Amino acid sequence: MNKLKTVLRLIVYGDDNRQYPDTYFEEQSYQCARLLPLVSLVFSFIWIGYIPLDAELYPNVDGIFYLRIGLSVVSFIAFGLYWIPFFRKKAIYLMSVLGAYALISTAIITGLTRGNPSYMGGYCMVLVASLFVPLRIYVYYLALTLSVICFFITLLLLEVNIMQDISKYSLNDLVSAIILAFVFAFLVDRDRHSYYKKSKDREQQRKKIQIQTLTIQESNKVLQLSEEELKRNLEELKATQEQLKKQKTEVENAYKELQFTQEQLIQSEKLASLGQLIANIAHEINTPLGAIRSSADSIENILLETLPNLSNFLKKLDDNTVAVFNEFVEKSSQKTDLLSTREQRIVKYELIDELENLGFENVEEYADLIADLNMHEEKKLIKILLQTQNKEEVFETAYQLSTVIRSNQTIKEATKRAAKTVFALKNFARQDHSEEKSNVDINQSLETTLILYHNQIKQGIDINRILDYVPIFLGYPDELMQVWTNLIHNAIQAMKGKGELIVSTKTIEKQGNKMVLVSIQDTGSGIPIKIQDRVFDAFFTTKPIGEGSGLGLDITRKIIDKHDGKIWFETQEGIGTTFFIEIPI
Repeated sequence: MNKLKTVLRLIVYGDDNRQYPDTYFEEQSYQCARLLPLVSLVFSFIWIGYIPLDAELYPNVDGIFYLRIGLSVVSFIAFGLYWIPFFRKKAIYLMSVLGAYALISTAIITGLTRGNPSYMGGYCMVLVASLFVPLRIYVYYLALTLSVICFFITLLLLEVNIMQDISKYSLNDLVSAIILAFVFAFLVDRDRHSYYKKSKDREQQRKKIQIQTLTIQESNKVLQLSEEELKRNLEELKATQEQLKKQKTEVENAYKELQFTQEQLIQSEKLASLGQLIANIAHEINTPLGAIRSSADSIENILLETLPNLSNFLKKLDDNTVAVFNEFVEKSSQKTDLLSTREQRIVKYELIDELENLGFENVEEYADLIADLNMHEEKKLIKILLQTQNKEEVFETAYQLSTVIRSNQTIKEATKRAAKTVFALKNFARQDHSEEKSNVDINQSLETTLILYHNQIKQGIDINRILDYVPIFLGYPDELMQVWTNLIHNAIQAMKGKGELIVSTKTIEKQGNKMVLVSIQDTGSGIPIKIQDRVFDAFFTTKPIGEGSGLGLDITRKIIDKHDGKIWFETQEGIGTTFFIEIPI
């Protein structure tokens, strides 16, 4: 009884404690040992169940009965042999014999029925189902090939005209099943082999880990022996460190407090900039999302209404009309310059007069759809479609399909716009707290900042970009992004949302050194003379309370100094201000 329980557990759950076999063939044998008793037991009874149906359909074909009985007998023999340890170890051979016999006998039975569609379906099912049995791939291919050969030999012996007596659908199903069986057998075997290799690698890794664990345990014992000596040395070091800590405590506390204050001020300025951008970014993302939602709803409604009847609609049209219909839909979907309401009305009445003069009646409804699609110039196509019997359905369907395509184009454009905004926000929000320099693309960082401020700029500010080629150089891109944010935000506020913003870059050479010169010019009110000397001072601001901390330009100058650069401005009251940034590259 215990032995039976062990075998049943092996069949259902497998052996968790087994050693992974050295070869893939041994792994397949193990998997066959798990499947064989269940498969052979099911086969022992399932074939007998078809005998009454066979006798009813083909009472004079004794071969089917004997083949069914043979299948059950072979299956039962395989089931019995499995319980013998010698054969259990050779389960893959028993499974190969059983699988091959099942394929070949099923093929012969199908041939004896002269390709009966029901039996053909059963044969195709056996072909496909058998590929999941873990046999050697060449054994499966051999059995599959022999079964197909036996099927056609049986038909030839019975003098069956394959092309006339057998349904083309059945032959198509058989060919599809054979192709699928060959292809998927290869894919399944490849995946099994890959899984076996990965499992084997994991097993080897587990053994390595066990060895490493033992080594670590041994090392721990050695470490424990020297722990006391280390503790004594540690106590001496602690005494020395205590003395050093007392001497450094006051200096460190003062430095940390100063550093914390500075970081808080800088972070507050960055958060203020980000907070000012949130509304703009939300609007820039929400607008395309609204377009996507509206277009998706339109597509869904049209498809729900059109798809159920589309097949019947197309069947009503002859080939020539279908071609004209397709051309009409294609051209209408490419019309991006849709007419205004007034233009549609004019086109509609002109089209009605023209079509009525040609002898067409009741064209007002069609004229509406044609004007909506801006297809009034396609007279040749319109005339052909108006000659169809179901012309109302033709034009309505064309209008709906064209709307689906154009709605999809709207979704694409809206997606690109939202993606562009998200990409700019990702570049702005990226944080790099390391002090190591990285590649800087000046033009790209300026473009990113302008995208983030697009919602504020587009309301009344014209942007003039004069961006020359600037080579990539090493610097601190995140901090330079903060510079552009501060300067562009100040320019927008100086112009009160209306004016011209000119952003330019160019490379220059000073004393044999290459430099990049960035200028940000606005047409605002300019900086008053009395405060020009203080604009870079920390905490100095002319903005109302709550709108600025006075740290923006101070932080900007420190960032430029960190790049060994220079920042200055030129301003005229009533005309505007230009900030210049010069950075060596």
